[in-house]
Amino acid sequence: MLDIIQLLYRILFRPIAWILGLILMPFSEKLWQLYKKWKTFPAELRAASTKHELIHCNMRIWIHAASIGEFESVCWIVEDILKHAQKSVLVTYSSPSLGNHLDHKKHLVNHPRFAKVFFPLDNYKRLRQIRRTYTPTHFILLQYDTWPNLMTCVTESIPARIMLNFAPPPEKGIINHLKLSYLHKVLNKFTYIHQCEEAPERPLLSPELSLTHFSPHTRWVTVNSASSTDTLPSSTDPFLRLIGGNVYLSDSHFLSALFNYIAPLHYQLVWTPHETHSKNIKAIEKQLQKLCLRYSIPYRTADKASTVTSDHHPGVVLITGFGFLQELYKFAHLAYVGGGYNRKGIHNVIEPLSWGCPIVSGPFIDRQPVARWAVKMGFLKTGNENPESFHPILAEYFAMGPKHELLRNRITQMQLQMRKRARDIPNHLPIYKDPQS
Repeated sequence: MLDIIQLLYRILFRPIAWILGLILMPFSEKLWQLYKKWKTFPAELRAASTKHELIHCNMRIWIHAASIGEFESVCWIVEDILKHAQKSVLVTYSSPSLGNHLDHKKHLVNHPRFAKVFFPLDNYKRLRQIRRTYTPTHFILLQYDTWPNLMTCVTESIPARIMLNFAPPPEKGIINHLKLSYLHKVLNKFTYIHQCEEAPERPLLSPELSLTHFSPHTRWVTVNSASSTDTLPSSTDPFLRLIGGNVYLSDSHFLSALFNYIAPLHYQLVWTPHETHSKNIKAIEKQLQKLCLRYSIPYRTADKASTVTSDHHPGVVLITGFGFLQELYKFAHLAYVGGGYNRKGIHNVIEPLSWGCPIVSGPFIDRQPVARWAVKMGFLKTGNENPESFHPILAEYFAMGPKHELLRNRITQMQLQMRKRARDIPNHLPIYKDPQS
């Protein structure tokens, strides 16, 4: 079955996707960014090939990360691997934003045993070029990108194949059953699988997949953790701050609910877009300005964290900078995590939870195991397309009083437990074995 899927994918899906992509490119900033990154592949692969120490290590680890969140979840593992002189890391990525993100991590991109290459839109020829250039001894896949050509290329010659942060997807519907059947075939090709403990209601697809380690998501290790010296928001503060993180235009459902229920005339709403390119910022800015004008609410923008943390005035703040959302969550009484109205689903909720912050989101949380877990724990509440569905949630959070501290403390204590147990993951990974053995 896997061979049939791969054949249909190569002769039908990829050509159709390319044709549609070229037609829609003038109208899509994201497609244009993907195409520009596609053209950088030869230069990035050439740069990797010139790193002698990268190519000639005893243990060469190829890691594929779809986007920033996936990479950040294992950045601590990457940095730990690079402490060993006989280990190197090549990261392939399929999101242009991750490429830009890595460019700012100078300690990694300038490291002689680290390189990054844009994932070439599942092009088998280019994947073979990566494999021939780097000749990896190990492959690590983070969560989702089980592309047919990538899986074929990896399983042909890399004996040690690891999957981290795996969470079984939904099982409802014919399409999902087909996806599960394909995924089952893929999982049988992996020699080691780490499954997120936050999704125990969905066990692995078959009992023969026994090489599995259950533990919390690796992202728990990378996020900040409140220390005894941190002054976190309190219910007794005269000023409240609601942080909207990784938001999209589609999150207007929540904005409508919020402004119609308690408009930010006595508290501050900090709205942080997932993508900060100019076209997206302008679209979201237009959305916010329209609401602010209707309700006579002060509006301003900020491009760095310090601008927000020193601003104690009610109203709306649109974030136009990038890379400091995690820091903003520290100052939040309540967080709204975006993506809950997109097919791909809500963004990672671990960042706000790391500061003990309760969360609100849209309804599409099913793809993220930590979000489903947070709902069960009472840390996350969801609304739907009807703005009024948020009203009881907002009423509860805005009137919590002393209960806010109790909830925050409970979240913080759970975060510390998950962080501690996630740190144990490297002790179970094959890549931590002595490369000389």
